[in-house]
Amino acid sequence: MFNRVIDHDIKGEIGEFDIRTSITDYVETDCLMSEELLTIEFGRGCIFKCAFCSMAHRGMDTRDFIKYKETIYKELMDNWTKWGVYKYVIIDDTFNDHTEKLIAINEVIQSLPFKPVFNWAYCRIDLISRDPSQAQLIKDIGVKEVFYGLETWNDQTAKAIKKGGPKSKKVEGMRIAKECWGDEVRITSGMVIGLPHETIESVQESVDWYVTEGHRYLDDLKYVVLTIRANDESLKHQFLSDIETDPEGWGYLFDDPINEPFNWRKPGTNLASRDQCNEIMFEANKQVKPFYNQRKRGRWMNLYATYDSNYENKTPAELFLNHVKTK
Repeated sequence: MFNRVIDHDIKGEIGEFDIRTSITDYVETDCLMSEELLTIEFGRGCIFKCAFCSMAHRGMDTRDFIKYKETIYKELMDNWTKWGVYKYVIIDDTFNDHTEKLIAINEVIQSLPFKPVFNWAYCRIDLISRDPSQAQLIKDIGVKEVFYGLETWNDQTAKAIKKGGPKSKKVEGMRIAKECWGDEVRITSGMVIGLPHETIESVQESVDWYVTEGHRYLDDLKYVVLTIRANDESLKHQFLSDIETDPEGWGYLFDDPINEPFNWRKPGTNLASRDQCNEIMFEANKQVKPFYNQRKRGRWMNLYATYDSNYENKTPAELFLNHVKTK
């Protein structure tokens, strides 16, 4: 109906929007409750440009797009004083992109008259390896679950997709984080099957590593299949990853790009199709699942628990009934 494209951040480009002073304001008709889980963004953009990522604002110097301390303080205090809200999900593309950013956020957190809880954040483990002080800062800020994408256990693949350094540095970062966080911060991660240079053997190596060692550092590790789209006219106004921009140059072919735009093939490799990668994904997840850390997530992860101090001894049905009665 409308023959136009809306730019993702045109206000930012023409100077009418500044993330550093941006606050999400809620009003009475938003009907917020004290146990609401809100999103919060401390900084915009990502300093990395992973080849398979199609997010906007990649490869940026994000230091110019971090909220001022006064902005963070006001947003957290407003939500606390008006609605009693204290729980958040951090939606920064990379929460720990700069140590100075974490220091500033922690200074704000420590100055608050209440203790906010941040249920989840995406972090880069190689940055913790580079600067171990980040681990303590993340814990002090109040982050309760961290996800970082390992993506691959193949050093050649990691280099090609611009995803971190060698395995040794990644393991070092995991060890530093686990020693600092213990069971106070849940650590989850993921692998992507089907990336350039990835092989069946390197996927199995990652499985074997998790079974023998990795489960000490990661509460769980989940495998997914590479998702890329055939690049045709329909994608010309969408954000594309480097691989999607030139799939053939990366070794990916699409037999039917119109009707099956996600069904790629990778000839000449032993991970030769998306369907094959799906089969390997299911097998890999089956092998690692018995080694997941099944400890209960903290009370910050359980909505019903906030209404029932004896939630550990309740069935799911009892918890839900108690939640409804309380409301």
